[in-house]
Amino acid sequence: MRPALFFALLLALLTIKTARAEPVQAPHIAVDIKADVSTFVPGQPFWVAVNFVPEPHWHTYWQNPGDSGLAPTLDWQLPPGWQASAIQWQVPKAIDIGGIVNFGFEGPSNLLVQLTPPKDAQSLAVKVKASWLVCQQACIPGDAMLSLALSAGKAAQKDNSGFFDEARQKLPAVLPGRGRMELQQNVVSYALQVPELIGTLPKVFVANPELVENGAKPQLLWQGDTLLLSLPKNPYFTEPPTDPKVLLVTPDKSVLVTMAQPKAPAAGHKALWLLCLMALAGGLVLNIMPCVFPVLAIKALHLKAGQGLQYLAGVLVSFWGLALALFALRQAGEAVGWGFHLQSPVFVALLASLFAFMGLSLLTQLELGTRLMSLGQDRIEHGHPLEAFLTGVLAVVVASPCTAPLMAPAIGIGLTLPLWKLLLVFSALGLGLALPMVLLENLPALRRALPKPGLWMAAVKKILAFPLLLTAVWLLWVMNNLSGQGFWLLAAWVLGVGIWLLPHRLFKVLAWLPLLLVALLPLWQSADKPPSIAFDETTLKERLAQHRPVLVNMTADWCITCKVNESTTLAREETRALFTLYDVTYLEGDWTARDPVITRYLESFGRAGVPLYVLYDQQGKPHVLPQLLTPGLLANALKDALENTP
Repeated sequence: MRPALFFALLLALLTIKTARAEPVQAPHIAVDIKADVSTFVPGQPFWVAVNFVPEPHWHTYWQNPGDSGLAPTLDWQLPPGWQASAIQWQVPKAIDIGGIVNFGFEGPSNLLVQLTPPKDAQSLAVKVKASWLVCQQACIPGDAMLSLALSAGKAAQKDNSGFFDEARQKLPAVLPGRGRMELQQNVVSYALQVPELIGTLPKVFVANPELVENGAKPQLLWQGDTLLLSLPKNPYFTEPPTDPKVLLVTPDKSVLVTMAQPKAPAAGHKALWLLCLMALAGGLVLNIMPCVFPVLAIKALHLKAGQGLQYLAGVLVSFWGLALALFALRQAGEAVGWGFHLQSPVFVALLASLFAFMGLSLLTQLELGTRLMSLGQDRIEHGHPLEAFLTGVLAVVVASPCTAPLMAPAIGIGLTLPLWKLLLVFSALGLGLALPMVLLENLPALRRALPKPGLWMAAVKKILAFPLLLTAVWLLWVMNNLSGQGFWLLAAWVLGVGIWLLPHRLFKVLAWLPLLLVALLPLWQSADKPPSIAFDETTLKERLAQHRPVLVNMTADWCITCKVNESTTLAREETRALFTLYDVTYLEGDWTARDPVITRYLESFGRAGVPLYVLYDQQGKPHVLPQLLTPGLLANALKDALENTP
């Protein structure tokens, strides 16, 4: 018995030693193979790992190596009846070398493969040829024949448990069939159903090589629990992959979404036309916003035949300029959205001066602002095409502080589209803004319905002056919050204009203006605001982890709609009482100045601008509220979202 026991133990030790073969040493890398069992059960799968350990500062590659490099391969030599699964790839990192973007591993990595023995298997003697490329500044290809020997038993004997536990932690969770891919002319688009990552903007790794431009910044947009993702198509693209896969990585988790073979290039037109209709409606609503209506009302009374299309051209060219600026900034990696120009104190100061001049011109007999309001009204009345064009430009400039309903989602989604589609959305927005003027010019019946010019216009002009002056005051307050220099600039501006106009009666008006502003601005700044916590992602995650409801308000001082909602709804005592009743944490994000964190949050909900109101229930599910709030609407939203959540 003792000799038999000795030989049995010797055989077991030899088996274990074989299962733990010595690593192969190659230039700048060590490679070996491990199994998670020392004894397998016939018919039951087990895992093996091919382990790569490069020297410091050297790296190997992922299944999509990126712009250069080469993915490692495994060529199995298995006995009859054995099966090897596809490689399970760990989460890589992006490696940017002089603008060439690769994906791979700096440090140890593993290729995990599941082996399934046949039911009559007695032992395993397997060989696998591993090939790789290891790089630093130079790249060195290599290969090695690795071998593994295991015996069968009635029960699996686990081995290398700590090693495999750590290796599996670096694998992404696989979500099969949770995505859809579409190929368009120059863009690859994905719709990925990943509620696990909702509200985040994950890093994106497309697993299929030579499909997308690896260094391009992905356009991301959440619609419910579905992440819409688009990337430029790779110039070396040849044919669609049969197994599209996308890896999404956040600081907390990673998921690999698999999907069916992609649809042929086509779709998206219906959604695009819907966006254009939303933008058209938003542009129409802009006409009645307080910063636009007074200007357009005066223009309409002086509109002459033939000027409508010239006015439309000015509006469209201005919106195209904004679209191109947004697109260029975002392609350069800047986190910007609608209203980015209002995050500049210089632009806000110029805009405040423009509104002040226009308002004062309506209050006085001085022709100072008449020419500014009409941009050469005498020429317009004689049909000068340039002046009608510039009137359209002015309309877009004065509309910039306003955001109409339907505009934000249309522009937000538009910014994720290719440039030509973005221009189409902005064209629809411009057409909506210009449409009333174009209809007035082309429909004589509408022009005849307008009242005839007369003395009544003097009174109307004075009435229309007040929204313009209030807008100027509000913009100066915004500028003060942006730079802290608002009051000094205001004093210099009033003094300079006052000296210039000293012989005129307008000086008497200007003399009272500083006193008026000093009286109004403190009242504005001290207006009741709901108790809030400054928005940051950590606070939001902490509250959601505690299963507490949260209302996020993304606002800006230059957003008129935001301030109206805060005054009429969020600052009311009834709202405070509801927040106390439901234990709602109120987070306020201030986008007055540029803030990339807030921009990313807006983008995660498909918005390019403020306001955005998101109510999270106790389970952390987000509910996006309308852009125009009322006390009743907010109360109903709180009740529906929080009382019906288990």
